[in-house]
Amino acid sequence: MLAQRSLLTRFLAALIVMAFALTVAPSMATAQDAEEDNRAPKDIVPVILVVDVPAILARAKAAQDIKRQLEERRAEYQEQIAEREEELRNAQQELEKQRTILSNEAFQTRAEEFRTQLAEVQRGVQQRKAVLETAFGKSMNELRKAVVAVVAEVAKEEEANLVLSNQQIVLVDTALDVTEKVLTLLDEKVPSATINMPDIPEE
Repeated sequence: MLAQRSLLTRFLAALIVMAFALTVAPSMATAQDAEEDNRAPKDIVPVILVVDVPAILARAKAAQDIKRQLEERRAEYQEQIAEREEELRNAQQELEKQRTILSNEAFQTRAEEFRTQLAEVQRGVQQRKAVLETAFGKSMNELRKAVVAVVAEVAKEEEANLVLSNQQIVLVDTALDVTEKVLTLLDEKVPSATINMPDIPEE
């Protein structure tokens, strides 16, 4: 009986030792990992590049293509609106001529019709403006993504681990500036762009 108790005591003691080991070992490993993580950044040598993204978005061939298409569609919209404005001016002049001929009720009816037409033209102007702004924003966002991809490619080629916008820097060595390199590569990869704008029916 005593032998069995002694065996049971040793077995329980072994379990306690194992449980303690399982509890302490992860903690020790975590502490060791944390210590290694704290040491790791000290071993990284920063390789910095600088890029002027706004300049790239202004000068890129694709950006110029986007602006050209935008201006073409803007001119088309302006022509449509100009035609409607001319029609409204003529309608207003005709309405003024009929003021002394028509009854007050008939004149008010014509005047209300004119105001409705005027409101439609104003809505058309706002609709076209919104279409242009939305299309331009989407196209430039897509181009901006392409710029980021090219910057990442150049950074990898130069083995850089940090790329800064020159908008955030007061003074920098021009040797770190890769704007022209990024622009050249971007023009090769994305020489043009297409603005997707829905057709707006004329009023």
